[in-house]
Amino acid sequence: MVVIPHKAPDGDAIGSSLALMHLLDKADVPTHVVVEDAFPYFLDFLPGAENIIIWDKNKAEAETLIQYADCIISSDYGQLSRCGKLEKYVRANPCLKIMIDHHPHPETESYDFLFHDVASSSTCELVFLFYEQFFSDIALDKSIATCIYTGLVTDTGCFRHALRPQTFDTASALLKTGIETEHIITKIFDVNTPQRLKLLGFCLNEKMVILPEYKTAYIHLSGEELRSFGVKKGDTEGIVNYTLSIEGIIFGAFFYEREDGTTKISFRSKSTFPANEFSSRFFDGGGHRNAAGGQYVGPVNLAVKHFLKCLPQYKSVLESLHL
Repeated sequence: MVVIPHKAPDGDAIGSSLALMHLLDKADVPTHVVVEDAFPYFLDFLPGAENIIIWDKNKAEAETLIQYADCIISSDYGQLSRCGKLEKYVRANPCLKIMIDHHPHPETESYDFLFHDVASSSTCELVFLFYEQFFSDIALDKSIATCIYTGLVTDTGCFRHALRPQTFDTASALLKTGIETEHIITKIFDVNTPQRLKLLGFCLNEKMVILPEYKTAYIHLSGEELRSFGVKKGDTEGIVNYTLSIEGIIFGAFFYEREDGTTKISFRSKSTFPANEFSSRFFDGGGHRNAAGGQYVGPVNLAVKHFLKCLPQYKSVLESLHL
């Protein structure tokens, strides 16, 4: 069995994948987690994180595991393209394919079994439901619970959004295992490198642009700026959220230039503003209504220029929304 989180994995992708690995291992189903690229350093504390096979670092092992897997689980994405360069190996294997995900517009034709619900706060919440429905005879231990709780807190912003009663029911069950919630929160949100704090200060002081007429704010970083701060994987996580902390701002964006010269964009919004629709229309992206991502094939200055060209099409929508 192989579990594959999406490329550029976050806390929900890694947490759900590791939780599935631990759960299936306890069910005597040997399971490996394979991902295209590295995950943020602040997730290193998760039980089993050291066993994740990263394709960028170990191509032969990753490709062999996918080639001979009798079942592949896509965790935290609904389109096979989201597993990046692993997609062609997954498609080449005719084995059983399972999707566990909460993002809209799943690629249903590529899977044999879907465990999917867009109303779920996170894929980790769905993994807990998956456990309850199919593996409830197995004891829920701290390793599984820690991984699931990580996805809950990261995808909800510490229980601030995307919530439903089921989310708190899940959290309650996880706490009963005795997990160290303060330790988990500290590791995820309160462990910073000096480089990250300096980068954050630079973003807020020098790179944030506020557009009050659009109730929008954005931050953009060039590849040269990122290199000057010695940025590593995970250092830009959460920076986009600072745009929404400004009073009156409904739509926020964070642009950064990747090593290949393309631009990655994170979008966040408040109220009913459809960040995912905006991302899908203009930046080949998608996600949730209030949290989405996209990309631009070109440098960051051109990505921002394109953003500013597209934004007026949503001016009336933004003007109509009030906090």
